[in-house]
Amino acid sequence: MKRNDFPILTIHVVIHECMEVQGETESVCMLCFDGTAESPYFTGKILSGGVDTQKNPKGKQGHLSARYMLEGQDLTGAACRIFIENNGARTDGEMVTTPRIVTDSKALSWLEDVELEGTITDEEGGVRIDIYEKLSEIEREPFSFSKGEKTIYGEICKPVHAEGKMPIVIISHGYNSCCEHMRHIPEKLAKRGIASYCYDFCGGGTNTKSTGKTTEMSICTEQDDLRDVLEQVKQMPWVDTVKIYLMGESQGGFVTGLTAPEFGASIQGLFLIYPAFCIPDHWLDKKKDPTITEITVMDMTIGRRFIEDVPEYDVFAHAANYEGEVYIFHGEKDPVVNVQYSQRLVSSYKNATLLVCPNQEHWFEEKYWVAVTGKVASVVGKK
Repeated sequence: MKRNDFPILTIHVVIHECMEVQGETESVCMLCFDGTAESPYFTGKILSGGVDTQKNPKGKQGHLSARYMLEGQDLTGAACRIFIENNGARTDGEMVTTPRIVTDSKALSWLEDVELEGTITDEEGGVRIDIYEKLSEIEREPFSFSKGEKTIYGEICKPVHAEGKMPIVIISHGYNSCCEHMRHIPEKLAKRGIASYCYDFCGGGTNTKSTGKTTEMSICTEQDDLRDVLEQVKQMPWVDTVKIYLMGESQGGFVTGLTAPEFGASIQGLFLIYPAFCIPDHWLDKKKDPTITEITVMDMTIGRRFIEDVPEYDVFAHAANYEGEVYIFHGEKDPVVNVQYSQRLVSSYKNATLLVCPNQEHWFEEKYWVAVTGKVASVVGKK
């Protein structure tokens, strides 16, 4: 494994007191400290009581064990605390540590489950601690299959040298998108040890590699595609068929939410990214106008079938028939799908949580994608 390029957390430690004892076989030094912490994910300070205990046996490499608590704000602006236990040893002149994190932040809870590595460097008044997430090497390969007259293109992404049966996340893209545009999600999951299959809906976008015309695509045809993908994924010999998860973005999230109740307990959980449960409100009135045969929306032309297939039932009540775990991620300022739809959706499910990302629209900044995929990997990896 390799560490990621940028630290998850940087801590500036200011040492205030050093207590030392020299024994016959080793020396022990206890450093009392405070300081500050910064990163795209958390900003705050070290609370009083932080102590680093350093033991140096004679003739052997020294090691340390530090315990301290941070208080501040996570990337969503929520007040939170982070406890860090940092154990380390000096190797080849460099102090490398193995941090362990516990936090009450909903947005950062995934940090409790990832493998972390820390480095310590001297700076004026104390030391700087950089904490990195350790990541796997990944591999990606195209995988297509045919069902009837259609062919669905997709890509498998998983950690290199993975062995045995693996959980999998099936990823459905949004309106006028494709699996290539979504690659950052499978890659982030694979780096955390989670396999996925991201595919193109038939006619689901102007850049999709699956067969089908955009004017023949509808919510119903995309539900059929998802059913076919699930059936195919279950036949992959390396997939743990009792650990299958579904993820959907925007319209793909709507399709995922509507289709999941059919699969019941065979699906372990759902991850919905700004799911477009606004579609009935935006489209049902157009059914009343028979003159609309084709319409161009968001740079893609769709046909009458899309309009005719818009659900007329209560989509929130229908989605809530899925009783497994559901995680919803939505931008506070989404201009395409108002966050109120996800607020209503989370209250409809029996077992759902919603993370609202401040100042985000119908896409996320990198730090939020890191947090979202971190949470997904944490949930899938625990099962």
